[in-house]
Amino acid sequence: MIEVTEHTRNVLLEVAKSKKIYVEGNFLKLLEAEDGDTEFAKYLETCKEKDTTARRKRLEVTKQVQSQNKALEKAAERNAALMEDLKVALEQAEKAKTEAEESKAEA
Repeated sequence: MIEVTEHTRNVLLEVAKSKKIYVEGNFLKLLEAEDGDTEFAKYLETCKEKDTTARRKRLEVTKQVQSQNKALEKAAERNAALMEDLKVALEQAEKAKTEAEESKAEA
């Protein structure tokens, strides 16, 4: 654990109060309040709650983006298949037109 000096403790508490910025991530796991320092212990608990909430939100966003990417990939595959069908239909139409013109010219 990292020993938190009185100055660091006060700065962290002040930043949390004034700017609503809290410690998060793995660094939070290294901090520990001294025995009897309930204010800093409460601050660390709040940090952990906010960190958990932020991680959960990021995970939700990641899952949502992955889901949207899958949907876009499927749509792109469908579009590619439709484009191929359109190319085949166009080639058949051009071939039919050419045959019709040839038949008309022969008649």
